[in-house]
Amino acid sequence: MDYQAALKYLYDLRRYPPRPGTEATAALLAHLDDPQENLACVQVAGSNGKGSVVRMAESALRETDATVGRYTSPHLADLRERIRIDGRKIPRAAVVAFVERIAPYVADRGANRAHRSARRHRR
Repeated sequence: MDYQAALKYLYDLRRYPPRPGTEATAALLAHLDDPQENLACVQVAGSNGKGSVVRMAESALRETDATVGRYTSPHLADLRERIRIDGRKIPRAAVVAFVERIAPYVADRGANRAHRSARRHRR
């Protein structure tokens, strides 16, 4: 899979409406071996000033020699603008590797969901 195919896959997922609750997210994270368990985070929310606060926090954390990741949304031209590690865009290869890792899981979940839905409609 190349980067453009990975992007298409991710963007095509927007066709499916999100389900309420956190169960689907928790299940995907469990499938990925719960990466959030070893992650310290700062979440910045609000109406104004988020970008400035994030850049200041990132700068301060990088001064401690910590590896600092940043996720912002939306992007302007390239998905990788959203995800930065120590100030650099995430590599295209990392996006491809992520999509290749989740695609079988997502396909299986989608197939199971469609099967359950079809069974309900036949009753």
